[in-house]
Amino acid sequence: MFPSHVGLPLAEDHRSTFFMLETHYDNPMFRSAVDSSGVRVFYSNKLREYDGGMLVSGITVTPLHVIPPRQPQYHTVGYCNSLCTQRMFPQTGIKVVSVLLHSHLAGRKMKLRHIRDKQELSLIAQDDNYDFNYQQSRTLQTEVLVLPGDELITECVYQTVNRTEPTLV
Repeated sequence: MFPSHVGLPLAEDHRSTFFMLETHYDNPMFRSAVDSSGVRVFYSNKLREYDGGMLVSGITVTPLHVIPPRQPQYHTVGYCNSLCTQRMFPQTGIKVVSVLLHSHLAGRKMKLRHIRDKQELSLIAQDDNYDFNYQQSRTLQTEVLVLPGDELITECVYQTVNRTEPTLV
C-alpha cells in the first residue's frame, strides 16, 4: 500500500508484458500445500507524482553473522553509512513512507535509526515486541526525508535462551 501520490512503476516502456510477484512461505515441515488465497493488483495509466521503490537496510545475511546460544539479549547492528546514501540517493533525497521490520524466529526487538550531520533524528521505526508471526508493512504517520549523506542504523536484539547451538542467520 502506498500513499495516493506514490506509485510503483510496472514498466519503463510499452514493451513489458508481465511483472513478477515473489511470495515466501513458512513451511518448515515441508508439508504439501496449495495456496488459493489470491492477490489483487491495482494499476492505472495515471502516473503518480513519485515512483515508489524498496530500500533494504540492515544486517547482511552472511555465514559470519552468528548468534550465540543461551542469550537473553544479543544485539547486532547494520549500518548504512553516509558514503552509501551519498552515492545511492538523488540530491533531493528519498521519502520513506512505510517500513517492514523483518527478522527470523530469534528476533525480539528492532529499530531503524536516522542520523544527519552527526545528530540523531527521530526514530524511523521501532518494535520492542517483535513477533515473527505478525510481520507487516507499517505505514508511517509522517513521511521521513532521508538525504544523501544521512546514515541509517538498523539495530536488532535476539533471544536464544532455549537454544543449545549457535544460530546462523
